[in-house]
Amino acid sequence: MEFQTVSLLEPVTSTEPQDASTPPPPTKRRRPRRKVLVWATAAVVLLAIAGTSASFLTRPTATAATQTREVQASLTTLTSSVSTTGTIEPAQRLDLTFASAGEVTAVHVAVGDKVSPGTALASIDSTELQADVDAAAADADAAYDDYTDAKSSGTTAQITAARSAYTVKQKALADAKEALAAATLTSTIDGTVAAVNIAVGDTTGSSQGGASGGAAGTATTTASSSAAIVVISTGTYVVETSVGSADRALIAKGMQAEIVPTSGGDTLYGTVSSVGVMAESSSSSTTTTTSFPVTIKVTGTTEKLYAGASATVTIIYSKRTDVLTVPTAAITTDANGQSVVTLRADGQDTATVVKTGSASGSLTEITSGLAEGDTVVVTSRSVAASNSTTSSQNSGMGGLTGTGGGFPGGGQAPPGGQMPGGTGQRTGNR
Repeated sequence: MEFQTVSLLEPVTSTEPQDASTPPPPTKRRRPRRKVLVWATAAVVLLAIAGTSASFLTRPTATAATQTREVQASLTTLTSSVSTTGTIEPAQRLDLTFASAGEVTAVHVAVGDKVSPGTALASIDSTELQADVDAAAADADAAYDDYTDAKSSGTTAQITAARSAYTVKQKALADAKEALAAATLTSTIDGTVAAVNIAVGDTTGSSQGGASGGAAGTATTTASSSAAIVVISTGTYVVETSVGSADRALIAKGMQAEIVPTSGGDTLYGTVSSVGVMAESSSSSTTTTTSFPVTIKVTGTTEKLYAGASATVTIIYSKRTDVLTVPTAAITTDANGQSVVTLRADGQDTATVVKTGSASGSLTEITSGLAEGDTVVVTSRSVAASNSTTSSQNSGMGGLTGTGGGFPGGGQAPPGGQMPGGTGQRTGNR
């Protein structure tokens, strides 16, 4: 029996005789498809790993740079202050309301109108009020007649009683006339109408006895608990703020203040006009804090200020001139806890012990150890970023060799169908 040797890479050739005129069929080689598939998959995985790690291979590194500069000790004005926040309010505000009950018959102004002392703002029906005046006048006349008769023929007791009755009737007449005058609300200041809370036909009441004729009071309109009309001063403002218990002893009437509206604009100035002596408490869900109210009168131009706006406030409680100072950054502390500066003279640097006083902003007072004009060295460190290639925790691709980070031998697949090491794992630092 004869056996035919068959190649694994070639098809089996038939042993039967063939026609000489018939050409033999072409020889086909089997392709190792499973190997190609394995290596294609491995290549995709490696490319994904390389793409993920590429962004980590190059990172900015921080480089510390030391810089020095020379600064002369100099005389300056040193201030100490307390900073807080507050609300800008008009210096004067009139909350106007009718003292008597009646129907509103006229409203003469609208929000934004300019008014001056004596300007009529609104009126109520004065018919009943006029009748009250007439009746009170008649009663006062009668009481005066009784008093006159008593002085002519009455006893001392009768004279005294008649005089008292006449006094009472005079007071009633004065009250009736005042109520009649209050039937028309008028402004007592130069200002702007800020609110109008009544209209013709409304009915006012006097259950709480509000103020009238331009005095402040609580509104008594039936439709609202607010004032009937509000007038605020224009061009004169105050800032209502507060300070904590620790700062209360530092603040006093007459101190200067700097005011910066939070909406922007130039710094304004003012003086403390009052400081509260009773603390006010405010509570949250976790804490209770106390503060003392402070009022600051704004001075200078106030054209761009608006009532109700917020502002930051700096109250200056100490101001000294001709104070010797150096930058705080120039001062260090030695092993003995002493304050030290680097004094530079004739090109030589010498560590010099100094005594310090108050600090303000970036400056510190020097009470001894330096003189005006002395040169001190200020050292600062800055961190600059530079793009340099560094290895990171994702630098396991270092275990792959060859051109372009590919397979060994410049991107060719190794024999055996496996990654280096036989398990497909990345090598290198983790």
